[in-house]
Amino acid sequence: MGSDPNNYDHFLSRIAGGPVTPDAPIIEQGVFVPNDAPGTYTVHNMAHYDGVLLSVHFSTAEKQFVEGSAVMVAPGIAIAAAHVIGPRAPAIKDGSLHIFCNGLTPSGLRHWKVRHVCEVGNSDLFVLSLEYASQIEANSTFKQAVISTRLPCVGEPIMISGFRATRSDFEVRDGDLVYEGNVRIGVGTVTERYPDGRDRKVLPWPTIEVDCSTKGGMSGGPAFDKNGRLIGILTSSFETEDDLGPSYVSLLWPALVVTIVPSWLQEFVGGPKSLLEMDRQLCGIDRPNAIVTRADPSTGQIRLEVKHWEE
Repeated sequence: MGSDPNNYDHFLSRIAGGPVTPDAPIIEQGVFVPNDAPGTYTVHNMAHYDGVLLSVHFSTAEKQFVEGSAVMVAPGIAIAAAHVIGPRAPAIKDGSLHIFCNGLTPSGLRHWKVRHVCEVGNSDLFVLSLEYASQIEANSTFKQAVISTRLPCVGEPIMISGFRATRSDFEVRDGDLVYEGNVRIGVGTVTERYPDGRDRKVLPWPTIEVDCSTKGGMSGGPAFDKNGRLIGILTSSFETEDDLGPSYVSLLWPALVVTIVPSWLQEFVGGPKSLLEMDRQLCGIDRPNAIVTRADPSTGQIRLEVKHWEE
């Protein structure tokens, strides 16, 4: 069963323009409302997410391959899955493995070099600091997701998207590297909520369970709530014949407070800071005051406190 490439409500609002020079890019934020019936689908318009959905690429001297997805949340800042990035982090740091991201837009492919990776403790989240590596044309527009801090309700529709490679590595054809893959989505409803983690050994971080299947290779792909806002990324899933999964989504709360070193538009974004500390014109967060950090007076350890809210 296919899906209509335009069957999502996709709203955009301009939030910043010309931050550095008159030809600097325009930053816009977008929401993606799940309108499909429950199930798994191929999105035939691969540029539908307009660069918000990123494919994660790795390369060595011998081969190149794609594994997992990421989602753009601020200018040059993306969130990906720790179980994809973490095991490869040492090789990335010593230079034996290179990592980059690609975003598909109606105007073409956008290439991003990953300059810094930041692990988010006790989560399946990694924050990627990206440097734009394609040509920027005059009046270029860059889209990013709007984050919500709300806890989705049981029974609420959720849409999970991701880029899925259709082969493990890629060939070079006439001097060009040929990537093969597709954009997939899984649509289902929230069946369980684990705001304090499912248990100590399996998903011990804020997680929700969604009754849909998602295909292997989509890890790190964004999960959008009923309002089309980003609430988490895909952590794990089960493929079943009835498409009921489940799939597990890691909520983004822990990633909002880690310090990030920007690699793109530094004059505009500023020095190292967290997503919560960024201007809301740079990183759209619905109700950021729901996230509070407190230092333990005895140990000095920073604790994350979330004021759960629903609507």
